[in-house]
Amino acid sequence: MSQVRFSMPMPRLKLVVEEVLAPNLIILVVMSLFVLWAALLLVPSYNAGDATPTSYLVSLCGTQTAAAITLIGVILASLLALSRPIGGVSLMLLAPQQSVLAIAAAASIKAIVVAHYADGVIRDRGFLAADQVPIILLFFTHSLVLGVLIMQWVYRGK
Repeated sequence: MSQVRFSMPMPRLKLVVEEVLAPNLIILVVMSLFVLWAALLLVPSYNAGDATPTSYLVSLCGTQTAAAITLIGVILASLLALSRPIGGVSLMLLAPQQSVLAIAAAASIKAIVVAHYADGVIRDRGFLAADQVPIILLFFTHSLVLGVLIMQWVYRGK
């Protein structure tokens, strides 16, 4: 089997992947999701606030527009966190992202348990699980990454 040749020197590519992309990938994925949700929530005719993952946030914020503004604030806090070295401030700036993701995961878990979407559409639990598990897995993966970042920060000097 022949090896694949890259035009970029491998050490440089490895540095970009290991130092920049890998630690921030889950944060960037969640930011992308929140950008999409915010955009959809800003279009009233889409009723994106009735979607299960966004339903609790809209309920907490009062309106789709308020939920979208909240998401934009969370996105900006996450961007600021990525611009700083790992530390107490950057981790605190990621807390809103984790909180909103937890709210979305809670809505998804509830939908599976009660066997209907937030808008009342009834489906069997298997269907709902297949549809909602990605948000739940994203939450747990994000939690794991934040845990690792916290451990790196705490034990960095020891």
